[in-house]
Amino acid sequence: MVNSQSADNNVVAGVMLPTGNGNAVEVIDGGLVLMGCDIYGGIYLYDNADNLQILGCDMRVAAVTGQSVAAIQKAQISGSRMSNAVGVARTIGGQAELAAISSSGLIETRLSARADGVVAVHRRNASSGAMLRLHGNADTAAGAISVAGTDIYVAGDPALNPNPNYIFGNSGMTQPLTLRLRRLSASPAANDRIFALEGTGLNSAAAEVTYGRVATVAEGVTAGAEAGALVFETRAGGAIAERMRIASSGAVTLAGPLTLAADPSLPLQAATKGYVDASYVSRAMPSVVTAAATALGFGAHNARMVIANPGTTLSLDWSATGNGFACMVVNRTGANLAIALTGFSAGIVNPDGYTKVRAGAVASLLVYTPDGGTTRLCQLTGGGAA
Repeated sequence: MVNSQSADNNVVAGVMLPTGNGNAVEVIDGGLVLMGCDIYGGIYLYDNADNLQILGCDMRVAAVTGQSVAAIQKAQISGSRMSNAVGVARTIGGQAELAAISSSGLIETRLSARADGVVAVHRRNASSGAMLRLHGNADTAAGAISVAGTDIYVAGDPALNPNPNYIFGNSGMTQPLTLRLRRLSASPAANDRIFALEGTGLNSAAAEVTYGRVATVAEGVTAGAEAGALVFETRAGGAIAERMRIASSGAVTLAGPLTLAADPSLPLQAATKGYVDASYVSRAMPSVVTAAATALGFGAHNARMVIANPGTTLSLDWSATGNGFACMVVNRTGANLAIALTGFSAGIVNPDGYTKVRAGAVASLLVYTPDGGTTRLCQLTGGGAA
């Protein structure tokens, strides 16, 4: 038992400290260094103790306890042999508080260093899992890593730091930060979920529910031909379901409509219906001027006005139409203008049997297939048909 002036620092080296009716060591006041000792009983620190250093001791059956958290923080253990069995209580104080308060009000150890190099943080009591509490620069609780059942919690202190920021990485990094969420299954299979990132919260009945989720799905697991998809899920009507999927092919599938807040300002941006309607109503129709033999095609003539001047002849091959083609022909040749067809199922289609564009008139050509490609038709429409 050490009970001296706080300025004193006592050293005990190379002795056996057995247990009796009480603890093997009690530090009431002052400081104590234990070096190379065999400690078989409990070690207890009072609030008035200055410090306790345990260096190179055998502590396989010794427990360190204290009068308070502050007392436990005065203990430092280094290079000592501790229990190799999970569940034997040990406490290490110092810069971090790694202790729990027992039912008797004393501080019990919950961290042990094993001979195989494993450091274990043990459960706090029969109903509570382990907790590693982290203090901030003001030496007040800022957060904790704890276990409840099979769940592992990383959270701010609910009273002193309820809304912390979680920051990964630092300013000295030379490579992008990688956060890898792994599922290393012994029997991987297609459609396995590799990870799920969930957003949960309480409902009006104080029950925790998942409101949204992002997940990765293994579409294929064959070596050399692996494929994966990214899915987005939201809760509606009390149930969570998939709303969007980005497949391994890059195809994006939406379960609902895509609504844009405003008209697009950049090329390739999705547009609202009103924007598209207004654009086409106000847009001038492009034209192509010809005065020679012209083979109509999708790239050069679709959705255009073809102005056929004298010397023009027109032909149209199904393979050049893209399975859907339309153009307007202005006949300025001075004679009725025919269109030669190749690869079509029939000649020019017109309800009145007309097959040419009347001289000085305007008519339209519509190319389509009514059955997915088997039947291929070119229809002549408008008052300029002759």
